Amino acid sequence: MNNDKITMTIGASIILNKVLTLILFTDPTPGKTVERVLPFSVKYCLQRAKSQVEKDCATFEQRKADLIKRLGVPQENDPNTIAVPEDKMAEYKDDLLKILQEQVEHQFLKLKPQDVLSIDVEGLSVEEVSLFMALLIDDAELTEELGGSTTPTDSADTTAQDSKVTTAEPPEGVTEPSSTSTTN
Repeated sequence: MNNDKITMTIGASIILNKVLTLILFTDPTPGKTVERVLPFSVKYCLQRAKSQVEKDCATFEQRKADLIKRLGVPQENDPNTIAVPEDKMAEYKDDLLKILQEQVEHQFLKLKPQDVLSIDVEGLSVEEVSLFMALLIDDAELTEELGGSTTPTDSADTTAQDSKVTTAEPPEGVTEPSSTSTTN
C-alpha cells in the first residue's frame, strides 16, 4: 500500500470526513449509527483516514468558536449566546475562509482499486467520490490495473499533483455564517 504525504486544505478535510462517515456508517445520525460491513483492510484504512481528518474538523470548530467569541456580541434575549453582528460579518466570513483554506498534511494508507468494489458510494456527489478517489486510492496500482506506466517517478508526480485539494467556498455541512452563534 502506498502512503505518500498528501497536502490538502482544512475545508477538504471537512468534506472528506463527511464522505468517510457516509461510507463507514449506514445511518450516520447520532444515536442511530450502524457500521457498514466492509472487509477488514478497507475498514481499517478508512478509519485511520477518518481519525486524521476528524482532528482537522475539531481544529476548525474550535477556531470558528474563537472567531465568534472575538467578533461576536452577547444577545440581549440570551446573554449566554454570542452572535456575529452584521457589521462584522464580512470580516468573519473572510477569516473563516482563511481557516478553511489553510493547508494540512496527512499520510493516508491507500486502498487498492479492487477494494473500492466493496464500498457503497450511493448518496455521494461526484465531487465527493472524486475527492475520495484522489486521496485514498493507490494511483500506482490503478495505473497498473489500467495498463499504464508504473514507473515510480510518474506515480509520485501524479500523486503529488492530484493530492493537492483546495476549496474556495465553505464545504457542505459547514454552517452558514449569517446564523452563527455560540453558547458560553
